[in-house]
Amino acid sequence: MNNTLTLINNFWSEAERLKRLNYVDQDGEFCQCGTEQFIKRCKDPKQMRSFLMVGILIDQCIDFQIHDEFKYKFKYPGLHGHPSPHQHPPSWFSDNFAMLDQVDWRSVKNIFDILIADTKSWLDANYGAESIDKFKQNLIYKVDREFEKYPGGILLNHLIDNSV
Repeated sequence: MNNTLTLINNFWSEAERLKRLNYVDQDGEFCQCGTEQFIKRCKDPKQMRSFLMVGILIDQCIDFQIHDEFKYKFKYPGLHGHPSPHQHPPSWFSDNFAMLDQVDWRSVKNIFDILIADTKSWLDANYGAESIDKFKQNLIYKVDREFEKYPGGILLNHLIDNSV
């Protein structure tokens, strides 16, 4: 769990360091239009892009009935888009034209492995194996629905099948 919490804390440290630029609002959410500038200004942009894509994906796939408790432990940022403040898909970090060639899929895999392992451990310890199955179904549905089939959808589905 320490690796996941370190990655989360690293995000919040970067958000604090860059707070004068107003990338993250008071609710801990990004507007998708500022994410690229935030990532470019981070100390490790490759890792930050991977963390944001995977962390937001995980956060959006946790069952709403346990989400508040999950969020207490894992303080992932949110992502919303214009013009409405509703959730924006994590595929934004890989599928939009401006970011398409900037994804390092090895970094995504490394971050995915860390975050998924700790999420599964937390779900199993607090809610049992059924919660992991539900989480996996939510991940597969969201990836199939929101990520381009290649490369993001195929690679993420492979990671899900082998890790969850």
